[in-house]
Amino acid sequence: MRVLLVTICCIAAVVPVFSQSQPQTLTLIDPTGNRLAGVYLGAGYILTSDRAVTGERYINEPVRYGYQVWDYLDDGVTRVWEKPLDNFLCGDAYTVQHTDAGDCVPYNLADEMVVEAGEETIPVERLVFLSRTSGIALLYAPDLEQKSIKIDARHLSSAKMVNETMVVMSRPVGEHTRLIPVMPADSPAPFYFSERGLIGVDYSQPDAKLRLMSPAFLWAEELWAVGEQLNLPDLTALLEAAIWDEAIVGRPSLQDPVLPRIGNMGYDVQHYTLNLDVDSMTPTITGQAIITLKVTEHHLSRLSFDLVGMQVSQVMMGNQTLDFEQSDIKLFIDLPAPLEYGERVQLVIDYTGQPQPLDTSGSDIFTVGLEHRDNSLAFANQPDGARTWFPANDHPRDRATFTFRITTRQGLTAVANGVPTQSGDVFVWQMSYPMATYLATIAIGDYALLEDVSASGIPVRNYVYRDTVEEAAPLFSSVDLGFETLEALFGPYPFSSYGHVVTPLNDAAIETQTMTILPHEFVQASDEETVYSLIIHELAHQWYGNRVTLGSWEDIWLNEGTATLAEWLALEARYDDTTVYRNTDERLVTNSHRTTPLISPQGSELFGVDSYSKGAWVLYMLRNRMGDDVFFDIMRTWAEEYVERPVYTRDFFQLAEIISGQDLTQFRRQWLEVPGLPRHTLVWTRTADGIEIQACNPVKTEYILTVPVMVVDETGSQQITIDVALHDPEPQSFPIDFEPDSLIPDPNQRVLEALDVEFVEGEASCLLALSG
Repeated sequence: MRVLLVTICCIAAVVPVFSQSQPQTLTLIDPTGNRLAGVYLGAGYILTSDRAVTGERYINEPVRYGYQVWDYLDDGVTRVWEKPLDNFLCGDAYTVQHTDAGDCVPYNLADEMVVEAGEETIPVERLVFLSRTSGIALLYAPDLEQKSIKIDARHLSSAKMVNETMVVMSRPVGEHTRLIPVMPADSPAPFYFSERGLIGVDYSQPDAKLRLMSPAFLWAEELWAVGEQLNLPDLTALLEAAIWDEAIVGRPSLQDPVLPRIGNMGYDVQHYTLNLDVDSMTPTITGQAIITLKVTEHHLSRLSFDLVGMQVSQVMMGNQTLDFEQSDIKLFIDLPAPLEYGERVQLVIDYTGQPQPLDTSGSDIFTVGLEHRDNSLAFANQPDGARTWFPANDHPRDRATFTFRITTRQGLTAVANGVPTQSGDVFVWQMSYPMATYLATIAIGDYALLEDVSASGIPVRNYVYRDTVEEAAPLFSSVDLGFETLEALFGPYPFSSYGHVVTPLNDAAIETQTMTILPHEFVQASDEETVYSLIIHELAHQWYGNRVTLGSWEDIWLNEGTATLAEWLALEARYDDTTVYRNTDERLVTNSHRTTPLISPQGSELFGVDSYSKGAWVLYMLRNRMGDDVFFDIMRTWAEEYVERPVYTRDFFQLAEIISGQDLTQFRRQWLEVPGLPRHTLVWTRTADGIEIQACNPVKTEYILTVPVMVVDETGSQQITIDVALHDPEPQSFPIDFEPDSLIPDPNQRVLEALDVEFVEGEASCLLALSG
């Protein structure tokens, strides 16, 4: 009951009231003749539900994540994800099948939408913005301001949602629970008001028993961002004139589905300057974090940062000393006066402490944060260890540029991300590309520098312990080949520098941005393929993971799967065969027995084998389906055009569908939204003119999938490959012109599967084989 009250409080706390009176509802009519509700905000802008303007509701099975939904439409920049998907479901245009009428309707129903105004109608000029995340759409109909029309003035406060009829629905997300405010389905309209103003927009599925409400605290700041990014002064003026709460507390969580306790809302960090005095023997940090941020919630009065184990002594903003308090995982800062949306401020946070390795819910096999040995240290942050050594918005959704100024013991070298601009008593490194906090690092040790330049002109700086130069130098000899291979596959290297630094880290390497950190055992490596594979994997992350950054940790397969696929491709180019590597990764997936889908990992599964091996297999099968030209067009476009904002699995498949022209719904569902892999038994028997096979599926998870199967005679001298449909429940017959002796499923490792083969006499029957 306490959670319910807190949830209601939070929803009511950030409600904008767009005028002294209630916002007015009006009626919209879409091209199919369907009548919908909208809320008129003024200046020609109408707020409605995302489902009111997408033809997706006419599809038999609405696309789960809205892969064909675009972002900002009218900013004058054409991006790949804004291009319509041709031949979607029906017709030659961007249309969907109207399941009742059997005809095709536009996917964007706002194109011909009108506002009902008595006996006349007012055209909707365009769809300005649509958000699948918060479930809203913003329409623009400028003639509404110029004509005297009669608007339905229902205030809809009769919904009484806040105190009487609102409920909270619990939805499991990994090992956690997400609370979703909902309304009874018989509520009078898809807009929810309190006495204070508009507080919610319905984003339910059709015929839902409960209406899911998108509360104002989710979409109000989106409207500010739309006004700013699309340069819409009328919309910004509406927001500025609205009545807002006098003080808004930034929420201390981004509610990541996998790691829900990290990240903070209310602001966007623009730049971190970290002035660090580091004693690498103790180890101890005396630090000052100068954080430049932009406010993203109107009237922000309190904000928070992720911080563990460090003690803050002072927080300043300008010449003002601010009040603050610390919990075990957060630093809370009270602002002297509420800040407005878009304001940029600079906080100076002084702190000190002895950083400690931190157990993370993102793994049950390693810690994050400090790695220390003798007078050498480094920080390995992935996924949430940055908070152990500086105050951070420690989630990849908030990227920023960095300046590192590091003072340490005489004779030691300090290494960080980016480009070194000063050395000596103080080491200064500048990272001028936005970077997620988990990719930030500093490493301190008695280092020697080995310099190189890639064939494309990228300076490469490798830092190794001074007493290991002779052993370490040859290990970097394949970095040049790695650059050539990956730039040929994925496009130009996305940063202006690169390098490696050997650290006290055990048994792993981490792709910190432009400066991969290597384990101390690296200098003892003797296997050429292993070293090359590691170098390729971390270098590939500079494209996928670093320059293109995830918006949620549940999409980790995009990072690790791509880097693992890069290993396969690079090894194939160098050694002519990757079957052995695909086979090894297939066995890893087969034996993992993970019970959650690839895009819904538990925290401890983030860096499990499925994220790497199954992720690579998904991409490899996508490549086989589309062909190299289309697949690598997708990968290069992904690396070039998706660097402006955090990305999600839905973005990748949206891009793949746009470029390929294929509907990948089934592919996505069976490989990413279903746990495991196909585990079938192929029951076969000989017939008069060949063989008969029945694909038996004991777990009843349906894969629409055809697998190549080699049929071989007793001596192995005769063979033929046939295609067996795993989704066909009936026996399948194949003519064979020799005496078949055995079956070899997927001999060239083209499909991720775990198939058994069983021969039976007489009839290929799952029932007979499995019961016998």
